[in-house]
Amino acid sequence: MSQSALSHVAALWTDHLCRGEMVCNEKQPVGSSPAVCGAFVTASRYAVPMGAERRTSGRILFVAVAFEAGLGVAAVLAGLVLGYSPLGTFEWSGAALVSGLIATVPMLALFALCWRSDLTPVRRIRERLDELVPLLFGDRSLVTIALVSVAAGVGEELLFRGLLQGMLAGLLGAGPALLIASALFGLGHSITYGYVVLAGLIGAYLGSLWLMTGNLLVPITAHALYDFIAIVAMTRLGQDSSEPAISAESPPRYDEGD
Repeated sequence: MSQSALSHVAALWTDHLCRGEMVCNEKQPVGSSPAVCGAFVTASRYAVPMGAERRTSGRILFVAVAFEAGLGVAAVLAGLVLGYSPLGTFEWSGAALVSGLIATVPMLALFALCWRSDLTPVRRIRERLDELVPLLFGDRSLVTIALVSVAAGVGEELLFRGLLQGMLAGLLGAGPALLIASALFGLGHSITYGYVVLAGLIGAYLGSLWLMTGNLLVPITAHALYDFIAIVAMTRLGQDSSEPAISAESPPRYDEGD
């Protein structure tokens, strides 16, 4: 799942958990969601009974699907008002699906590099996602993860590529439209400064796929499949199952410059 929805639903989770006396005293890093703080980590794992935590997680995942799908609905409605259909270049075809599957490979290669990188900006991205993603998806079925991933792929591509990039291309040309839509896509994923840049590059890649193929189904497929594989990797492979995912004795600390 692309992280705009993660930031949104994690903020809802924090609000749910931190009502009353639970207050985050850690300085919240600039550019992060409210979920990224010691209180979120400690409260979400230990201050809520497991049954209640699971029920809350289920509601938040429902919000995540609704939020991502809502982006697509908003794009279609905005297109009706503005006289531009974000579905104008969408065409269902087996060839486009295959192209989308193949186009996932470079993004997964980048994911693998980031997974192993020790560069500080990349490490900070990984630390944030290692907290958020397993917490939201760790006990969820592959079907649930697939549903969220498809909703993200469809909703975000309709908005950022189908509507924004498409409309801007008619006004400014293909190149400037690609740059602006990709920058907005990056800003919509403001988990860290580094992630804004990384998401912007991925947005530029997805926008280029759309320009090259002329079919919105290609970036939708690549986006959804990438999100699915990345979430499964972070929840199934990214943690040692013999240890708790989060330690109450060692709440995370973040540098002021995140």
